[in-house]
Amino acid sequence: MKDNFQPVTEINLGALCENALILKKTVGDFYCVLKCDAYGHGDINCARALSEAGFDRFAVFSVREAERIGRFAREILILGRSEKKLIRLVAERGYIQTVSSFEYLEELQSVTDIPHIHLKLDCGMNRSGFRCNPEEILSRLGHVRDKVCGIYTHFHSADCPELNETKSELKDFIGKSDFLRDALGNEILRHAAASSAALRLPEARFDLCRMGIALYGCVPDNCVGPVLKPVMGFYGRITETRFVKKGENIGYGTGNRAEKDMLVATVAAGYASGLRRALYGRYRPLVCGYPVSFAGKICMDRCMLDLTEAAENGLFPKTGDRVEFFGENKGVAEMASASETISYEILTGIGGCCRQRMLKK
Repeated sequence: MKDNFQPVTEINLGALCENALILKKTVGDFYCVLKCDAYGHGDINCARALSEAGFDRFAVFSVREAERIGRFAREILILGRSEKKLIRLVAERGYIQTVSSFEYLEELQSVTDIPHIHLKLDCGMNRSGFRCNPEEILSRLGHVRDKVCGIYTHFHSADCPELNETKSELKDFIGKSDFLRDALGNEILRHAAASSAALRLPEARFDLCRMGIALYGCVPDNCVGPVLKPVMGFYGRITETRFVKKGENIGYGTGNRAEKDMLVATVAAGYASGLRRALYGRYRPLVCGYPVSFAGKICMDRCMLDLTEAAENGLFPKTGDRVEFFGENKGVAEMASASETISYEILTGIGGCCRQRMLKK
């Protein structure tokens, strides 16, 4: 059932594929990272569109995610750990499994059907990965050795102003991966750079990169890269307007008194949709292209907007008019900054209360 007053995310699949083509010219071959429902953009539709555009090498976090998009992929790398009971399925499907600890390596060695694997090295992030001499990894691979087809790492500060620590991590990765490739075979793939490092450090691109946030049109901090198009827009619609007299309260709490007579709109979008309460007083959505302020605290499924200034300038928005929280005219990075967070969290935090509309333009 279609509800035109339900908040909506518009996903521009054409922009997604254009970004992929631009990034391939810039950084070379890469995994399209489609984890977490393609950063909130809808993994199945994104995988289908990318595959039709010639991009069919994907990276996801779990077996469940791989199963959702497997029919569109030539190759899928699982970045997270898969349960032992699912390893046979991973092997049958031809997925590639990340291995990042000796404990998991031992578990795999007890399984009959072992999938191909990528070894993950920890070169400084201390989140996951082998943090040891490569000689020790080699000595404990056992019969899993024949299944190794890749080696990778992940940098912790590639989007920071200074790249000294990233370059140190890169040096560590080169030394360890060189040793392992010499021992296991030089045909083994290497990848280290996600979006930030891929755009800033050409020497970190190796055989492949992993493109996540840039694929969706968000250039990471401190990157000077190609012009990319935003893929997601987040919109609501006005459900009603009302006049509020000076001194009257607006929304929850008693500290939101109108300082003058106001024209206020209610919009069917709130923090369950992805609008953070921290945006109140710090962010101005667009109503019919005009920047307006939130009036009162953001509620679970509604928010109120101050239309007074717009009306004083001859604009009188009405029920059904569209509100742009971010999209073609207002970038998600601005909302992230006002929320004191990052674009990744905003994009993946758009709630299930939203309808999703796929665009192919």
